Amino acid sequence: MDIRHLKLTEDARRALERAELASKDVEERRHIQAVRLYETGEAVTTIIQVVQASERMIGRWVKRYTEGGLVGLARRAQPGNHRTLSQKEWEAVVTTLKEATPVTLGLSERQHWTVSDTARMVSDRYGVAYVGRSRYHALLHAAGLSYQQATKVYRYQPNAAVISDWEAEVEKK
Repeated sequence: MDIRHLKLTEDARRALERAELASKDVEERRHIQAVRLYETGEAVTTIIQVVQASERMIGRWVKRYTEGGLVGLARRAQPGNHRTLSQKEWEAVVTTLKEATPVTLGLSERQHWTVSDTARMVSDRYGVAYVGRSRYHALLHAAGLSYQQATKVYRYQPNAAVISDWEAEVEKK
């Protein structure tokens, strides 16, 4: 990153300064600050210390700015569990899991809660969708429900009458 290809006009510099001051998003401010410092010719080691980012990340921000301007430096949406249930919503879901069934809520034909039914209910009511299954397991556990997994199929076990008839038949022979 020694050779710098970024040279801004005075208007572009002022626009960056205004955007940095106006931004309410801390991450976006870091991005803008890194680009401003980079453009001034500040040492990369100093920029790394000031914005607490790697050289590679600073290079990405500079590239995003050159390709997209200030819009390129805006924070991007993050996939995953960035949207979670509040404590009040969590408690409401746990109460629902205790008091209702998927059938009564019209989610499925099952009488017992499954991870998929829980996920559907949380998504429909609160707009939250967790990436993994662990948060749904935690909700079911908080409601006093346990996660059941089917085991192997049991062999046929005859009742006592069938066994005694068989034993009687064997004794005759």
